[in-house]
Amino acid sequence: MTTQSEKCLGSLTKWTTMAIYGIFAFLLLTNVQSAKAQEHTLDISGTVINRTPGGEPHSNRIVILHIFFEDNLSNFDSVSTNDQGAFHFTLDSSDKIIGYLLVVNHKGVDYELEIVPDGRPTNNLELEIYETTDEIGTIELLSNSLMIADWDISKKTISVFEIAQIGNESNRTFVPNLKEPAKMAFLRFPIAREAIDLQVQTQLPEGQVIQVDRGFGLTTPVPPGDHGIAFTYTINYEGDSLDLSRTFSRGNKSFRILQPNDIGALISSSLTKDSDTTIGDSTFSIFQTDNIPPGTAIDVLIQDIPQPSFFSQLQDTLKSSAKVWVIPAILSSALIVLIMIGLNGRGGKVSTSMIGKDEIIREIMNLDDKFEANEISEEDYLNQRKQLKSSALRNLLREDNKE
Repeated sequence: MTTQSEKCLGSLTKWTTMAIYGIFAFLLLTNVQSAKAQEHTLDISGTVINRTPGGEPHSNRIVILHIFFEDNLSNFDSVSTNDQGAFHFTLDSSDKIIGYLLVVNHKGVDYELEIVPDGRPTNNLELEIYETTDEIGTIELLSNSLMIADWDISKKTISVFEIAQIGNESNRTFVPNLKEPAKMAFLRFPIAREAIDLQVQTQLPEGQVIQVDRGFGLTTPVPPGDHGIAFTYTINYEGDSLDLSRTFSRGNKSFRILQPNDIGALISSSLTKDSDTTIGDSTFSIFQTDNIPPGTAIDVLIQDIPQPSFFSQLQDTLKSSAKVWVIPAILSSALIVLIMIGLNGRGGKVSTSMIGKDEIIREIMNLDDKFEANEISEEDYLNQRKQLKSSALRNLLREDNKE
């Protein structure tokens, strides 16, 4: 027979067992939720460090974290460093995040650290800052490569691609002194005087491109380390040669040119041909020189550049003519030759006597030059031009009658 105390003890045991299971289930669910929460958060932490000996403390600085998503959207967060310069971010992670960027500013210069979400640790990061200097002597040109990337013979243009590598081996960031322009204390790069459509890309903090004599300058700061600068431009050339000579005011450790084998011949007393290389469908000759002292001029001349065909020049001239009666010299010659071919009617052959009458063509060309220079009136220009063309036709017809 079961006593009352035994019933109470059994009931207590039952409730105790249920409570233990309940606590176990609660702890299990809590751990699962905690684990899930950890799977969807990311910690990014590190320290801002001033690498310049004796530099300002790195405490109480604002660190900004930019978050970039695959749909071109972005977000940001910010924290302040503690007395030791440490910072810490905790944020939700997502498969749509493609990258992070840490930024801290010191004396007007932004210092950045890129983070790629590839599974590598994102803690104990070091975000380096430096004190500044305006001494241009801390910067040196490590290398400069010039490649003639494209050319248009019909338009007589050449597209140039250049890469420059600069180095700052000091422990301070170079910041250009723009308050005293006469000192020219900023980055300068020599390019052809005829260059147009300049485009510049750098690995440096943001700055401006400014035009200087025989080149361009950059007002961007240069932190310690090596940095790349890429720029492209177009050159309009005249005749069958192009002068690419330049002076390296601060010297250059290595300069080379990649010259296409089918766009003329490179002549230089400063460069030595090193080797050939193939890029795409084109073969390039590499010319190089090293250890260029400051102020040294490097002579570079490209000769025997292919010229546009007669008919491509004629077509371009027709397109650019603003008025019917404004006929440039090359079109004048073209019209006379075309008239000769049409009148001759012998399979495209031109009368040998007409070839000898090129003095009339030269007179027409000189007349065109005088008119463009406003040396004669429009009425005199048209009358004289008509007389010269008539003379050319009479000579041609006279020779045809003799034959």
